[in-house]
Amino acid sequence: MKKIWSIIFSVLGIAFLIITFLKYGPESEPKSTEETAQQKSLNKKEVAVEFWELYNEASDLRIARDYQKAAEYYRRALQKKPEHLDTIYYLGNMELTLGNFESAEKRWNSLIEINNASARGHVQLGTVYSCRRLDNPLFDLPKATRHFEKASSLNREITGPLLQLAKIDILNRRFDDAEERLLEVTKSNFRSFEGFFLRGYLAWKAGNTAEVQRHLGKSRSIAEGSEKFANVGEGTTDSGEDPMLDNASRCALLTSEIQTILNRYLIDNSYKPDKIYETFDNIISSNHKSHL
Repeated sequence: MKKIWSIIFSVLGIAFLIITFLKYGPESEPKSTEETAQQKSLNKKEVAVEFWELYNEASDLRIARDYQKAAEYYRRALQKKPEHLDTIYYLGNMELTLGNFESAEKRWNSLIEINNASARGHVQLGTVYSCRRLDNPLFDLPKATRHFEKASSLNREITGPLLQLAKIDILNRRFDDAEERLLEVTKSNFRSFEGFFLRGYLAWKAGNTAEVQRHLGKSRSIAEGSEKFANVGEGTTDSGEDPMLDNASRCALLTSEIQTILNRYLIDNSYKPDKIYETFDNIISSNHKSHL
């Protein structure tokens, strides 16, 4: 009998120890959860550090004009932060510079999908759709117009979209609309050599000789005072860097044509206003016919 009771008490004692251990022993599950949270936090910090290293390297390469490598680093950075707006924007710029039009379009479309209020995203889409390079399959002025109008409505302080819209108006022979936009451009941006050049063209079309001389003279003086005239375009980034560089500068609608004519005018004083605008009018006429 004593032996039986001894067994019973032994069993009860073991049970008591098990219950006590389970109740007051190490809390393995909460500790595991805490460790997991700490590991996740550490991983996020590591990803952030890697992202900024890649992004900064891409930016340095972009400034150094090594666009191919810059694009590679921006792509790698985007893998770390897929919705980082600056990375998407600059990668699109690199794609355009490299002549990858559809890839650039894809990047900027994703930018405005994330933030439809991104004026710069709409500007760049307008740029790619108004790019008349022969290797650009995306040329579409109605699309470009919609994006430039959206960009202008989002940020009235930037004159680039208005200038591009004025150029499209000129190509489509809507001269009154173009004049209205150009007046706003040159009021807001007194350094817009393209704006004054185009106002001179409209004055020439209207037979207003005095205004032709005034606007063309203003455009010339701006060009003469620019150390980087060969790369000048409308619209700059916050850092002051022209967003369209080298090959991509050819995408700005009519910019290279205006630059070429003004460069000749700067070199050759015998290149008179009538000849300047006759040359430009022939360009406009040929562009207009190609849109019909």
